[in-house]
Amino acid sequence: MQHASDSQVGLSTDGIDITQAVLKVINVVQNRPTNQIITIPPIPPPPSAPPSQSPSPELDSGGRPSKRQKVTDDDHGDGSDNGINLIGITAPSPPDDEERQRKNMRDLVVERATKIRLQLTKDERLNDDTIYIVSEVFRLTLLPPKTAIKILHPLYINVEGKNIPNAFKDGPDRREAIYIPLHHKTSSHWTLCTLLFKSDSGRKSIHIDFYDSMEACEQQVEPFFKRWMEERYPEYTITFNKQKCAQQGDSTSCGVFVLETMRRLIKSQDVTQTIQPMVARQGFLDMITLVDTEPSPTSTTLQVMGEIKAMGTKCDQSTMSSSPSPTQQLPRVPSLKNIIDQIRQIITTTEISITDQYSCAKKECKQITEQERHLKISLDAAKKELEMAKCKMQAVEEALEEIPNLTQADKTVNCISNGVRTQTWGDEHRPIDTDKRNAVAEEAQSSQTQIFFQQIQSATLNLVESKLSDCHKAIAEAIEERLRISSEAVAIEERKVAELKKKVTELIVRRSEMEALMLVYSGLSYLDEKRVEEIDMP
Repeated sequence: MQHASDSQVGLSTDGIDITQAVLKVINVVQNRPTNQIITIPPIPPPPSAPPSQSPSPELDSGGRPSKRQKVTDDDHGDGSDNGINLIGITAPSPPDDEERQRKNMRDLVVERATKIRLQLTKDERLNDDTIYIVSEVFRLTLLPPKTAIKILHPLYINVEGKNIPNAFKDGPDRREAIYIPLHHKTSSHWTLCTLLFKSDSGRKSIHIDFYDSMEACEQQVEPFFKRWMEERYPEYTITFNKQKCAQQGDSTSCGVFVLETMRRLIKSQDVTQTIQPMVARQGFLDMITLVDTEPSPTSTTLQVMGEIKAMGTKCDQSTMSSSPSPTQQLPRVPSLKNIIDQIRQIITTTEISITDQYSCAKKECKQITEQERHLKISLDAAKKELEMAKCKMQAVEEALEEIPNLTQADKTVNCISNGVRTQTWGDEHRPIDTDKRNAVAEEAQSSQTQIFFQQIQSATLNLVESKLSDCHKAIAEAIEERLRISSEAVAIEERKVAELKKKVTELIVRRSEMEALMLVYSGLSYLDEKRVEEIDMP
């Protein structure tokens, strides 16, 4: 077989020119005249074999892995008709196939949008698609068009895998952060990392900041990122910092905390402030409504965002349609002006102005915050004292349990000592066999002496046992007294801890009340003077 030019293909097999046969088949299919010349493209090269290990995907401008088009048989134009190969010719897709493809794509968009909206309206875990879409919303609404800030796809990095990603194309040249959502498959947890390349005065460094709303994955992330950066950028100094951030109180909001932390970092806001998961979810939905999805209807991402917006509109319309009609009797709601006037009348009963009352509330709030800080320090110290008192009481209890063992040990020692003394006395006063003349007298004297010695020994042992018993009793009483004192100390420390906790709670409630009053005062001042800058908003 031989390759022909771009305008014509000539094939020969066993001396037979089959070019005309190919043209006849094409003419029959497309109703062309037999003498019409058809341009046949050259044969495309076969696809190269895939590598043994696929490298990390390239990223597009939005931080998403670039999609590789799947190569099929139709892409190479291979087909057959009556044993004759048609080379480089692709039959056009029928209109039904195109319509079916559009419908399938539309169904896929609706399915994705439905899942994302469900996860953002319910207390459910966020999957990678939801985190990706909301990240794209951040890129479109929070970042300037030509920014160097990049948000990577949530599945671009696998911290539990062995392979490390490739180097960034523009990594060393960038001056903005790279945001990387991380998924931990083993624990089904989401965390966030940021990378920042710096080159100041010839010193090259990479700063890695890690944010975890459960503080559970640092030991896994740090070695992975250091190995990645050290292998791809060996000339850079690597710094890994675990940053403080808001902590979640449930097991389903880690994805929400990752997105909200990312949003706050982009907006240069405090990431340690408490996050309300449902409020944050609604905020993400509100941001989706700000995205202009009209300019690029071919973008699947924008289509998903547009479908989410449409679902929200339908939901709002359904809510409005279910509301009572104007003809129905509704409860009378006082006007906003009347409510504000009543609040102002209550507040201004004293001669102190609203601005002065606001200043007083602000000072009191500051004092409460300082008192709360000191109380928390005292509470921590009281907790330590309580633990120490408990340890002392436990030691006294263990000493009291050892008293019976000491008494038994003393009795054993006394019995052994008694036997040794008796045996020793007998050995010393045994009569001499060679002294025949005084044998009877000495035996009688020895017997009386032995009886007398045993009587003395018995009296001595009784006295010693009595003294030991009194001693053990005194020791037990002393230990019991010490146990009573330790128990009272534990009770005192427990009461102290409980009282401090109560005071801290009361201060927190009082501080919340002062903050609410500050908001009321600042709002009234704004309504009175129409100048927000004159009031220092909390």
